[in-house]
Amino acid sequence: MYEVVAAIDKVTSAPKEVSILWAIAGPEERKKIELAHALANTDALKLVQGEHAQTRTGKGGHRKEQLKLVVGQFVHITSRIGAPQLHTHNPIFSVGVRADGKYGALNTRKLLKKGVSRQLGQYYRDSLRQKLALEFPELKFPTVNITGGTSFRIVGCDGEEIPESLIRQLSSRRAAIEAACKKNPSKAKHQIAVETRDRKVEVVDRDEFFARHRRIAKEHGFNVQAFLAHSRQQHIVTTATKAMVTAMA
Repeated sequence: MYEVVAAIDKVTSAPKEVSILWAIAGPEERKKIELAHALANTDALKLVQGEHAQTRTGKGGHRKEQLKLVVGQFVHITSRIGAPQLHTHNPIFSVGVRADGKYGALNTRKLLKKGVSRQLGQYYRDSLRQKLALEFPELKFPTVNITGGTSFRIVGCDGEEIPESLIRQLSSRRAAIEAACKKNPSKAKHQIAVETRDRKVEVVDRDEFFARHRRIAKEHGFNVQAFLAHSRQQHIVTTATKAMVTAMA
């Protein structure tokens, strides 16, 4: 018997520091981060559309054709335990639209390969980094190595960073998964993540969610508005100085 696959959920998830900045920043900065995330998510889906959206036609299904994907998008803002985690679920339905306007079955085997999820995640992070750099020219986004690829951090103009203690407190789920992986090295990380996940916490009021995490940031000595304001001022000074040097050259 064949298992019927109605849809395949591909998730794009912002790096933890991006989610933290989003949760404690003001409304204007929050909108910029949300826009960057949405555009990067769209870029990742375009990658899937261009490289992995195929259907089989003809006798025996030997002819491959491009298929226009049918995708849902559901933006979530927290992890299962209620910590900031900006991410989007993208259920890609197993039926799409062929060039002749008729429906065709999506070849889901390609999408189920482990490498596709990694490729999608990397493409999303690269795109997100570029878009955040445009929205926040006063900040730096240095590359860091992660399992299976690269990600990035958020650094102020003078090298200020989001406190590591704050990141650890709001990354308890990740720490739990990593600890379980060390105890069960033979198991795949995604399998352990499923087996150890808790029940989702109740949804809280958005205003209270933001206020609570600003309080947590303050407990760790991090003032996000001062962090951003100082970086903006330093960026203005640096840009003006470079312009003067160029004009005098």
